[in-house]
Amino acid sequence: MVSHGKVAAVGGKHTHVQTADAWILPKKTAYLTDVGMVGAADSILGMEKSRVIQRFIDQMPTKFDPPDSSFVQFCAVKMTVDMTSGLASDIVPIHIRRCL
Repeated sequence: MVSHGKVAAVGGKHTHVQTADAWILPKKTAYLTDVGMVGAADSILGMEKSRVIQRFIDQMPTKFDPPDSSFVQFCAVKMTVDMTSGLASDIVPIHIRRCL
């Protein structure tokens, strides 16, 4: 990993479910493969499931709409970074699901 020990954190975001692999690498870079998404939890990538599935089946372009749902999720990461070295000392994934 090129940035290992040169940056405070590396976090992937691909609008999916948060991964459970948060850790501090040996040279003090915080790492998480996928931070996750903020949006509708009862969805496919935050969009109405039926439209996404239909597009997959038909292979035809279609408009994606957010679902009419109050079940939401919030994914984030809390990190502690040493101000002198600029490197991480802690990483804590945050994943909250709520029905509004």
